[in-house]
Amino acid sequence: MTVDTTQPFTVVTQFITNDNTATGTLSQINRIYVQNGKVIQNSFTDIAGISPAVNAISDNFCNQQKTAVGDINSFEQRGDWKTAGTALEKGMVLALSLWDDYAANMLWLDSDYPLDASASPLGVARGTWYKANSGVPVTVEANAAKRPGGHLQHQDRTHRLDLRQHHWSPTSPSGTVTPSSATGGEEYTGPTVCVAPFTCQVQNPFFSPVSVNESSYRVWRRDAPS
Repeated sequence: MTVDTTQPFTVVTQFITNDNTATGTLSQINRIYVQNGKVIQNSFTDIAGISPAVNAISDNFCNQQKTAVGDINSFEQRGDWKTAGTALEKGMVLALSLWDDYAANMLWLDSDYPLDASASPLGVARGTWYKANSGVPVTVEANAAKRPGGHLQHQDRTHRLDLRQHHWSPTSPSGTVTPSSATGGEEYTGPTVCVAPFTCQVQNPFFSPVSVNESSYRVWRRDAPS
């Protein structure tokens, strides 16, 4: 059974602990879909090196995946899901963004990426949906980003997000802002000038990176009214 994305559906994310209690250690994240009263389970992995096949994210899956594609296991280096669970206990804000990619045209999502790599090694061929010349932001914004009357509804949060395009001009410079702070967006009235040696650059209507040398700290803007 698959999800019909042309019709409304509910996305359920489950945060599972090692002892199935609210005070246990985060160990797994499940994704489930509900449409027309029917529960649709997430698809299972079909990758050499991931055994057994799974349809959820766990420490074991993440570690096996990194090994399978030859990546540095930064996930394990940072403490696996245990560390993520500790961070969640401190409280987080859920931020959703409908966006396009000025850096890589989102080819990393469902195409061959990096572009200069052979598609043969596991992890380079991410899918066949996008072509090498697709995903150009100017094209996406002109054609694919229009959904009149569309909206997202979040359970237990009564905010409604209009899916029509919203663009804001950069806020007039004032005050100073450090990396990881907000710099603009609708109704934003805070500081917008970066502290030296950082520089503020508006990359697209959704966020501005604050950068120094080769490092980049992405400072997110509000991307649409709630």
